[in-house]
Amino acid sequence: VTAARCDMPTEEEKVGLKAKRDGSSDDVDNTAEDITTQIFSAPVPFENEGEENVCQDIVASLSEEQLEQAACTSYAYFVATSSENNAPSREVTVKMALRMARRHLVAENGDKSLALEKLIATLDFRRQSCIDDLRQRHCTIPEVENNRMTKDLAVCGFDVDGRAILVRFPKLYDNSTTQDTFIKIVCYKLERAIACTERKSLGRQEKIVVATDYSCYERGSTPPMPVVKTVLTTFQNYYPERLHLFVGTDPPFLVNVIQKMVMPFVDPDTKKKVKFLSGVEEKERELESVIHEDEAMPFLRVQGKITSLDTEKYLRSIPFDYAANE
Repeated sequence: VTAARCDMPTEEEKVGLKAKRDGSSDDVDNTAEDITTQIFSAPVPFENEGEENVCQDIVASLSEEQLEQAACTSYAYFVATSSENNAPSREVTVKMALRMARRHLVAENGDKSLALEKLIATLDFRRQSCIDDLRQRHCTIPEVENNRMTKDLAVCGFDVDGRAILVRFPKLYDNSTTQDTFIKIVCYKLERAIACTERKSLGRQEKIVVATDYSCYERGSTPPMPVVKTVLTTFQNYYPERLHLFVGTDPPFLVNVIQKMVMPFVDPDTKKKVKFLSGVEEKERELESVIHEDEAMPFLRVQGKITSLDTEKYLRSIPFDYAANE
């Protein structure tokens, strides 16, 4: 495993992605295997050799079961494990586990012991929360599938480097939804966005963009504060180094008030990734170089070409690792 800069796929590699979208069923299956191979071939983005060595020590401390669970945080690996003919090699298993180790090490500022502790805690959370049950090709979990709040979020578009954009249109919070169910819905959406990033970038990117359109916000759209705190804790503890950027557009006064209440619970590194933008001029200035118009909804780029979003189709028909606009 060698350190390397995270680049976008080449034009030749992009042809393979397009073939999967446009080809026959046989072509789709073959291209899916090609995409998986390229994801497994992508280098782990170590900063330097020292970071790589520490991550190898962390992975070496895992049991065989933990090693497999860590590798399965890659959706491509998770899917590949169900293949009888093309099961991942030991080398690939270790490589995918190293990716998880690196994310935790970076999040813990190079503290190996703490990174290992947090990684194992994340594996426990994923097992206890049955995260892999949420990662099927189409959603079949009743409490997620049939909850109207599931339709508040969808992956729609990608940034210029192939990171999935998870868009949210706040609707009234359903007070009948338990905290556990809400966390499960959030994890389902995060897992889909992460899987989309992995596929679109052929494993070269690991983070996502979250974009919320606050122009349609109304009182009661924000979950109770204890739920908000739990969501933040879940994201920061169990999904480290997954957020590239959070964009909130056209926030009303109430959202600004809530933002000031929530920010004390957000870690300093995440705070740097948060932007609240108002008006066409500010949004264009900040996002023009981040998201192409072809991959943007109008609430992000005024000339955004994605003008509709069928959340029902996204939930029930579009494969787990594909965006709603693909």
